Amino acid sequence: MAERIRSFDWASTSLGAPEAWPVSLRTTVAMMLRTRHPVFIFWGPELLCLYNDAYSRSLGPEKHPGILGRLGREAFPELWHIIGPDIEQVQAGGPATWHEDKLVPSYRHGKLDEVYWTYSYGGIDDEDAPNGVGGVLVLCNETTTKVLESRRVTSNFERMAELFERAPVFIATLTGPEHRFEFVNPAYRQLVGQREVVGMPVREALPELQGQGFLPRLDEVLATGQAYRASAARILLARGPDAALEERRLDFVYQPTFDADGTPRGVMAVGVDVTERVLAEQALAFREEQVRLAAEAGEVGFWDVDTVAGTLYWPPNVRAMFGIFTEGPVTVEKDFYEALHPDDRAATFAAYQAAIDPAQRSLYDVEYRTVGRDDGVIRWVAAKGHGTFDANGRCVRVLGTAMDITLRKRNDERLRELNEALGQRLESYLAERKILVDVVEGTDALIQVIDTDFKVLASNRGNVAEFENIYGVKPKVGDNLMGLLAHLPSSQEDARRVWQRALAGESFVVEAEFGDPHLSRRWYELHFQPLYAADGRLAGAFQFGYEVTARRQSEARVAQAEEVLQQARRMESIGLLTGGVAHDFNNVLQALNAKFELMRRRADHADSVRAWAGSGIELTRKASRVTAQLLAFSRRQPVGEQSLRLRELLDNMHDLLRTTLGATVRLQVDCEDVSVLAETTQLEMGLLNLAVNARDAMPNGGDVVIVGRAIGEAVELSVTDSGTGMSPELIGKAFAPFFTTKPLGKGSGLGLAQVYAMATRVGGSVRIESDGRSGTTVVITLQRAEKDAGSSAHAPLRADASTAAQSRMLVVDDDNAVRGPLVELLRTLGHDVVEASSGEDALVVLEKERMDILLTDFAMPGMNGVALANLARTVDPTMQVIFMSGYADGDELRDAIGQRGLLLRKPFDIDAVELAIRRAQGRLARAGSKTV
Repeated sequence: MAERIRSFDWASTSLGAPEAWPVSLRTTVAMMLRTRHPVFIFWGPELLCLYNDAYSRSLGPEKHPGILGRLGREAFPELWHIIGPDIEQVQAGGPATWHEDKLVPSYRHGKLDEVYWTYSYGGIDDEDAPNGVGGVLVLCNETTTKVLESRRVTSNFERMAELFERAPVFIATLTGPEHRFEFVNPAYRQLVGQREVVGMPVREALPELQGQGFLPRLDEVLATGQAYRASAARILLARGPDAALEERRLDFVYQPTFDADGTPRGVMAVGVDVTERVLAEQALAFREEQVRLAAEAGEVGFWDVDTVAGTLYWPPNVRAMFGIFTEGPVTVEKDFYEALHPDDRAATFAAYQAAIDPAQRSLYDVEYRTVGRDDGVIRWVAAKGHGTFDANGRCVRVLGTAMDITLRKRNDERLRELNEALGQRLESYLAERKILVDVVEGTDALIQVIDTDFKVLASNRGNVAEFENIYGVKPKVGDNLMGLLAHLPSSQEDARRVWQRALAGESFVVEAEFGDPHLSRRWYELHFQPLYAADGRLAGAFQFGYEVTARRQSEARVAQAEEVLQQARRMESIGLLTGGVAHDFNNVLQALNAKFELMRRRADHADSVRAWAGSGIELTRKASRVTAQLLAFSRRQPVGEQSLRLRELLDNMHDLLRTTLGATVRLQVDCEDVSVLAETTQLEMGLLNLAVNARDAMPNGGDVVIVGRAIGEAVELSVTDSGTGMSPELIGKAFAPFFTTKPLGKGSGLGLAQVYAMATRVGGSVRIESDGRSGTTVVITLQRAEKDAGSSAHAPLRADASTAAQSRMLVVDDDNAVRGPLVELLRTLGHDVVEASSGEDALVVLEKERMDILLTDFAMPGMNGVALANLARTVDPTMQVIFMSGYADGDELRDAIGQRGLLLRKPFDIDAVELAIRRAQGRLARAGSKTV
């Protein structure tokens, strides 16, 4: 522009040659040409135009360079009404003007453009000019792009805000480290009970969120700039100002927002309240579990394929349909497809693929043969199911049922030839209009043929007679079956339902009860087949069947007889148990009798008497183990669950196990130093039972290996023998009470039942592993416990070395044989003892004398021990009570023991008695009572 200005013919204008220009003009022009900022000058009364290169870029070819030196009003006629008043104000000596982002439409590139400018008009001093202003200096900057972009951003923001307001999801924007609410949409306001939260920090607006984990997540997202997502997250919200906390489930995302420099400035929370969906899913899961349990309890099996995880669930009855009798996972490819009969595999595979195809979503309804994996037996299975699809149309699950129809197929096969022959004969008859052949008329089967309008085409003599017997009308050819049953709406509907299936082309078998209740209702097995003409057209359907009422009654009688037989077997098992227990107790009694006889004959041999007495005590302990086993099986023995160090228990039992197994069996023990939750006596008894079973399985000797290993939060204790093994059938019965494979008198059938009861009662389990040929492993799974150095597998209750202080006590037991020796024993310990044979006699004593300790039997005729203790404490609340019992009889005794009572479990020894007395004395002392 400098060259254009120099070469312009200024002499032809009112300005004249540049040499004659005023100094202020020359200075301003020089400044204008040196700057890169757009600058324009209007000079003189005519407002002649001068401008620089930067300004020329905003002019179209219509104006540049043509307006150089022209009058301002001529150069910008289209916008003079906008800029003219500002120019006149400045020329008149007025103040400078300023406009920001002002619309100044300009004509360029052949059209009037919408152009925005930020500009100022200021006077250029000239002493010789009117008002001292020689011209107007225009400093400007075109802001069209900025204004339009700002307008677009504003429009987008407004549209986004409108979308947020209408969105079905809840949205909230938070800013700053306090997570102050900046914006919330209606869905969010509804979620928080219409509380006003905008402008408030989250901790103040929603105080109930403290401690629920959401605030630390917000801090983490703001600090890291990483989004956080949650699905079905549990939240407790107050849905109103004074409302109680309500549990909701949310799917949401915390998305960080950033400043222009990329620094996280806040968090946007977007989500959906999915509470109803979660509740529906939980209800569906509950219903599915009910269906699963019901299916497993009946003849129908339930199966479930997770196509995403690639897993297959089969309950035991479905596994049996595929000849699988061992535990372990199953798969679609190996256990399902490979088990299908080769002739049925392709059709079954095609039906399954159609069920999981999103485009077809067919019902999976097939019948196929399986070849048993473990037994090779061919079985028939009827399976039905359907696919479950996600929102994207992907099949995520296939659920269904299965039923063993082998027996039905066998019956169908037996009738197939007759049905085929009958169909051919009937078709021939319809074609040739002949009467039924003699074989059809003479058969006991009930045969009837109808056309597609339910008109009777044929009916043999047996069917006519049976129809009349149960419905009171005699059908003949040409009658309409529905018309015959018009007087019996319910029977008419039953007949219509089954015949319509056959007329729809379905072949099926029905076993149901038919007939007028006022005449006769009987059971029938009816086979229905569609009937086709020679040209392939469906001509009707026919029925072939038998009356099976007598058979069903016979089956009911057989079921009743089987129940009677089962009861007889149970009684036989109880008899075996009684014999086994009597055998064990007779052995103990025989040994005790021998000891007492020796003591009587050789009373003067003190050392021998002591030895025989000690041996007698061991025999009583043996007898107590027999009763403990019975009580454990009957579930009347309370379980004292505690933390046991397994290796220590096995070390303490090593000699006992070694003796039990005998010299021909080698014992190996390998146990980690782990603790388990169990009851010492019950676990020892279970291990002894397993040792006896292992020994009996190896009549010629062998090896027994006991291994203890920690498996996660559980501990597996296994006992393995090298014996003859167990078949799957034996494993299935092994834990049943009274079941035994040993000869009469050699076992009660309670050993494994006791092991099972011991493990399950403390939250564990038991399983048996054997290939049926060599060796058996019994695995007991128990809960792992924290190691406790003070806990020991064998920590018998012992009295202190010092003798207990003397006490005054009352001993109550209705059995003289128990009470007498016990009283004498207590007196030898130095106690002042009074005895009574019943609760009533004991109350008489207590009304006269004060006692420190009441030692009473629990189970007594009339007033039992608990009732006596309760009455005794009304006389003297500080009196201590010790109960004696062979077993814990329900809540009454447990409650009494919990109320400052102690328990001595029969049979007990002197150490247990002394310890119980010392504990009672300690309690008495703490209660402030003086001990004698």
